[in-house]
Amino acid sequence: MDYIIPVYIDHGIDSMGMTGSSALPHKDKPNHYKNIVKTQLPKSKKINTVSYDISIYQAFYDYDIGHIVIKSKKRKDAYDIAMIIRFYLSVFMGWQSDDQKVNYFLQELKKLPQPSWDNDKMKSELNEIKYQYPIDDILLFDLQNGISLPFDILQGLIKFIDFAWDKDDLINAMNHLLESSFLFYGFMVSSYYSSHYKPDRLYLPKWELEKRYYENRYRYESAFIAAFKGIESFFGVNDIKKHEINKVINNSHFKFIKPTDIYKRYHEIFSGFKETIQYHEIIDHFLKYRNIVAAHGNKKPPKEYELNEDNIYEIQLFLTGLISRVYHEFKTAQ
Repeated sequence: MDYIIPVYIDHGIDSMGMTGSSALPHKDKPNHYKNIVKTQLPKSKKINTVSYDISIYQAFYDYDIGHIVIKSKKRKDAYDIAMIIRFYLSVFMGWQSDDQKVNYFLQELKKLPQPSWDNDKMKSELNEIKYQYPIDDILLFDLQNGISLPFDILQGLIKFIDFAWDKDDLINAMNHLLESSFLFYGFMVSSYYSSHYKPDRLYLPKWELEKRYYENRYRYESAFIAAFKGIESFFGVNDIKKHEINKVINNSHFKFIKPTDIYKRYHEIFSGFKETIQYHEIIDHFLKYRNIVAAHGNKKPPKEYELNEDNIYEIQLFLTGLISRVYHEFKTAQ
């Protein structure tokens, strides 16, 4: 089967969206590209071989509506690749996908899409997979919306897939972090943090922090638990216990990560915590929150353990940093 992810791909090597899809009727597009754009029509092609039975294609239908297509014999493998793609674009690039759509984010086909397919052909091919309900025009509309991937981002994505696809614990960690970010989105570029978020957070009054807590308490707790599960998955364990933190870190797949490595806080400093802390200390810190607030369903947690956005941003950033370190080591070893 082939699997489609609704993401546009720039078929040139120019800036994002420069040669993006045209809104012209299907029959008019060949002439538009030949005489107006003065370039060849996009072509479907393989862009990466992940393994002997998993390939990734840059595929087009309606001449210029592009998608990433995963060719795989196993649905699980396809979803692993798809989740890696969602993670990379959402957590690393900041292009958060919509997790509230009514359609599956991964659609299935028996054939690789071709530029000559029009909407009716795409719909008929999608309906070859006998879902409970037939494919409708709402899905086709979703397939025609998305982000445009410039050439350099696409190449970076392919390298990240090669790095991550066979690392089950890492994929699980990425999935938990992605779910945490769906609940409470903690992505921000460094320039936004320095120029906007940090000054605003420094002068945020206590009464508004309290109001945000009551507005978002259950979202905070769910997002925190998901991120903590991501940390456990990253280290390959089902449950982290206080007296085993050093052992868990030392026994992980990633021997270059040590309990005494230094982590720099960027968010919990606003709540009065010290800026630098060792890995085993911050995991212990997060574990206390997990046990007191979320895992045990404490109806009235101690005031100092009421979660706020500082805690959510920090645990998401810490886990993102762990994954980034592993990826950096992988690239350095190439």
